[in-house]
Amino acid sequence: MSTLFLLTMAQIKQIQRVISKALTFLDYVKLRMALLYPMEN
Repeated sequence: MSTLFLLTMAQIKQIQRVISKALTFLDYVKLRMALLYPMEN
């Protein structure tokens, strides 16, 4: 039971890391788009 719980916690942390990387990438893309197309913002 506790082993399963620890495994789940590790998976949650890994998922959070992936999500934060994806959000950082999206922010980068938004910044690039704002620089490329300043008139639309």
